Amino acid sequence: MWISYVAILLVALGASSGREWQQHDLEAKNDETEYSAEKCSRTVDIYQSVEMPALSPRNRGKPLHCVFRIRVRPARDDWVVFVRFTRMRIGVPTDNRESCQGGYMQIVDGYAKETNISNRDSPGFYCGEIDSPKTFISETPYVKVVFHVDAYEVDTYLQFEATVKQQQEVASRYGQYSTLYPHRRGQPVANTYCHRLFKDCSPGRCFVQSPAYPGIYPRGLACKYRISVRQSLVGLDLTFFDVDGLRCDNLLMCFPRPISKDSEECPFDYVRIYDGPSEKHPVITSLCGRGRLKSNIVGSSSEMLVSFVTSAAGPLLNTGFHFKADSVYDSGEGETIQLHNQADGKCVIQRAVSSQPSTFNSIRSWYPSNTSCQYRFSAPQGEIIRLEFTEFRVERVTFCSEAVRIYDSAEVDPRFIITKLCDTNRPSTETPRSVYESSSNRLLVDFSSKVGSLDGSSITFSFEVRHVRPTMKRIPDCGRSNANGGKVLCHNSTTADTSQSTDATREQ
Repeated sequence: MWISYVAILLVALGASSGREWQQHDLEAKNDETEYSAEKCSRTVDIYQSVEMPALSPRNRGKPLHCVFRIRVRPARDDWVVFVRFTRMRIGVPTDNRESCQGGYMQIVDGYAKETNISNRDSPGFYCGEIDSPKTFISETPYVKVVFHVDAYEVDTYLQFEATVKQQQEVASRYGQYSTLYPHRRGQPVANTYCHRLFKDCSPGRCFVQSPAYPGIYPRGLACKYRISVRQSLVGLDLTFFDVDGLRCDNLLMCFPRPISKDSEECPFDYVRIYDGPSEKHPVITSLCGRGRLKSNIVGSSSEMLVSFVTSAAGPLLNTGFHFKADSVYDSGEGETIQLHNQADGKCVIQRAVSSQPSTFNSIRSWYPSNTSCQYRFSAPQGEIIRLEFTEFRVERVTFCSEAVRIYDSAEVDPRFIITKLCDTNRPSTETPRSVYESSSNRLLVDFSSKVGSLDGSSITFSFEVRHVRPTMKRIPDCGRSNANGGKVLCHNSTTADTSQSTDATREQ
């Protein structure tokens, strides 16, 4: 009897103790769940301010991972989500900007399956600190913000809120009358986030922009914009540019980086422009920094490729670019010399001239430094070649770093230079015009540039060329040897240019 009573008592005590330990484990588990989520990962509504949980003994020094899905009601494809970050301090980027140390923030634009436009496969990482509010402007209505920190402390924080607008209300991105021109920003390439096609661009119809423009651009991008015009040359007009222009948000420590065309100064985020529809074509320029170009960018054909690359990790600071694409029409008549996708800066026109004047024009497209464009003319035996400039306009001063040289020969040869023309030595294009003649049936005009250009020559020129019968009247100062081993005959029409020829020879 006694034994039975003791056994019953022990069983009761064991059951009570088991319930207490089970309750303790459940409370501990609940505490851990509350720490790991702590009202952290959730769906947030528009105009709802979001910030990280308060620091407490449960979460101090521990990992914290939060996901915030921004809910837009009613769901519409033409909603644009504005995420305004008012405070942020999370981790630091590595030196190569491939990742963030200590923590990061991600913005996933297009997380839902309902959209083909999404960066969910490679959203990149934002880290660092902001001193003033920054705004991300989405490409889709489906946006989520991911916050992760390895060790949550008082010096780690994030705060933001979201608003929405319809596309037609965002004129800085879509322009006026966006419903009439739905493909102003190009036609999206299916199943990509930022590849776009621009066809038959005309004034006001093609806006080449960074994703999320005019807001902060995403990380981990590799965007391609293929641009074409119906005829003539394709040109880009840069209206805004801020690509890796700031590397920290403290102007006392980090000054804005001026726009640079040196690819070595653009290792992380950059825009690269190709003279053709693919990356196999010559590179016109690579750009990064903040500011404006002094010129437009003009390709040598009707097609161009713009590539935009951003590092996997980096600051929440820079707001991208906006180009306007359009046709660049050749003004005037005649034949214009072209680069024809030559990365070595060589371009040649070779023509047999007639007794009727033919007009030739200066290069209208980009060209690299150390370019030489040559016009090579020939005439029937017994004839000489006469050249007159109808236009010679200096667009910018280069102090003769770009010049036009005329040679009394079939090749570039300093011994047979007739004249050197540049911004400090111009021919007369008014009546009477400056006239230049060869001594034989060969003449070469060479435009050379030491500095290169993005939008054509610093000297806009046109000239007429034809063959004529030589006159035999000599002038006392003439008589130098020509390329054929004979003597140069200086005719009446070239009398005014004899001193120019002598001076140019000395300069050479």
